[in-house]
Amino acid sequence: MTTDIKYWKKKWEEDGGIQCGHIDYVETILKSLDMKWLAAQKGHNVVGIDIVDLSAQQFFAENNVPFNKYTIDDDFFVYESTENAIKIKFFVGDIFDVSAQSAGYFDAVWDCNALVAIKPPDRNKYICKIDSLLKPSGCILLSTYEYDPTLHNTDPYPMTPDDIKLLFSSFYVQLVETMDASEYFNFKFPWSKRHVFQIKRK
Repeated sequence: MTTDIKYWKKKWEEDGGIQCGHIDYVETILKSLDMKWLAAQKGHNVVGIDIVDLSAQQFFAENNVPFNKYTIDDDFFVYESTENAIKIKFFVGDIFDVSAQSAGYFDAVWDCNALVAIKPPDRNKYICKIDSLLKPSGCILLSTYEYDPTLHNTDPYPMTPDDIKLLFSSFYVQLVETMDASEYFNFKFPWSKRHVFQIKRK
């Protein structure tokens, strides 16, 4: 994933974060209503990670969640809920700089349009990073897109189910759902799909 903050800030402002490589963790990873629902309704400890500060600002403002803001090791801004019933931290920084020492180990990861935002040469590095943050029994919920790759040459990059199985060859990969993805794009494709996978260690 490019770590050019100007690039991702521009993407966020133009697309509202839909294609912006957002990644969250629930005692782990998530965004927006998912994060609040997991914390407030299900009682999970939730950690979000995004390279764009605006995404954290919007989350807490739109959900009326009070917070404190501080820094960790000069690498991350951290927005942390001050409401006892909603345990949410939102890290703003580069996912490749995240460590278990700073963010913790997670029971589950919800990858919401992050892998598809990462340039193909960096995908294995990204998967190794996510793997390093998972608890031994942890699992990943992954959302990807598929469309004709000759029609679009930047993120979100298209990925087929076979691509996912190859990348996660050391994991169990289950395709949970496939749906039409036309509503997710600002540009028109003849066809597009959104795939959701559940991924566990073997």
